[in-house]
Amino acid sequence: MENRKKLLIQWLGVILGVGLLCGGASYFANWKFAPAMAPEQGEGIPLPVIMYHNVLPEGQGELGDYVVSASELEGDLSYLQDCGYETVTPSEVYDAVRGVGKLPEKPVMLTFDDGFESMEQVVLPLLSKYDAKAAAALVGEYTDFYSGDVPKALSYSHTSWEQAGILADSGLVEIANHSYSMHGLDSRQGMRRMPGESESAYRRALADDLLLMQEKCRDHLGKEPRALCYPYGFYTEESEKTAKELGFCLTFTCEQGVNFLTNSKDCLFGLKRNNRPHGADRAEFFQNLGIAPA
Repeated sequence: MENRKKLLIQWLGVILGVGLLCGGASYFANWKFAPAMAPEQGEGIPLPVIMYHNVLPEGQGELGDYVVSASELEGDLSYLQDCGYETVTPSEVYDAVRGVGKLPEKPVMLTFDDGFESMEQVVLPLLSKYDAKAAAALVGEYTDFYSGDVPKALSYSHTSWEQAGILADSGLVEIANHSYSMHGLDSRQGMRRMPGESESAYRRALADDLLLMQEKCRDHLGKEPRALCYPYGFYTEESEKTAKELGFCLTFTCEQGVNFLTNSKDCLFGLKRNNRPHGADRAEFFQNLGIAPA
C-alpha cells in the first residue's frame, strides 16, 4: 500500500523516467545479453505468441474466433511438441533477456485472455498432459464477480480467485494483468485515452486500475503479475510509459506477427500475439508463424 501511495503522488507531479522499469535505472544502462540470448542472423531470437480465449469441450458451447474446442487445443499442443517447440512463460522470457535464465532452442508462448473458468477446468489438465506452460490474463472485476455466489456455466463463466490460485500454484500457469475494470468497449475503448481526457488524468486512471489489479493479485495469489496484456490489444504511447513506470516487465498487444528478442530495451514491450480461431487449418496457421515440423 505504501508503494501505491508513492506512485499516486508521482502521477500528480513529475513523470518518472523509464529507468524505474523492472529493477532500476542501471538495468538498461548495463543491458547485456546472456550467451543463450545472442541474436540470430542479426534479428534476434524468434518468439511466436499464440493467443487463446475460451476453450470448451465439444458440444458445450458455440465455437468461433475466440472460442476453440478442447480437441483443437490438444491438437495444437501436440503439433508444437512434434515440431520441437517448448512453451515458456513471460517471466522465463524476461529472465532470459536479463541474463539470469535460458530459453529453449525453439520457444513459443501461449496466452489465454480474460480468465475464463475453462482455464482451470479444461486447459490446465491439457497443459499437465503435455507438460506445457501458459499465461492466463485475468480481468479483476470478472474474477471478483465469479468469486461470489452467482450462476455459472463453463461457456461463459470466469475463474474465481480460488481457481486462479489453483492455476498459479500449478507451476504451469503464470498470471498476467488484463486490467481490473478496463476490459470494455465503452467511451474509453479498453485502455485507450478518452476524447477530451488530459494526459495526466489518463495516466492516473490507468495507474489506479492497474495498481488495483496488482493489489488484488498480491492479496489473493501472493504475487503481483509481471506481464500486462492490453484489453483488445488497444495501447498507446502513454500506456506503455505507464506500464514501465509501474514495474511491468512485458506488455502484450493483439498485433499479429512474430517477436524477435534482441538487446533492445524495448523488445519486451508491445509484444505481438496471434489469435487462434476455431476451424483454422492447424498446419497453415502455425507455418505462417514459422512453426513447422523439422
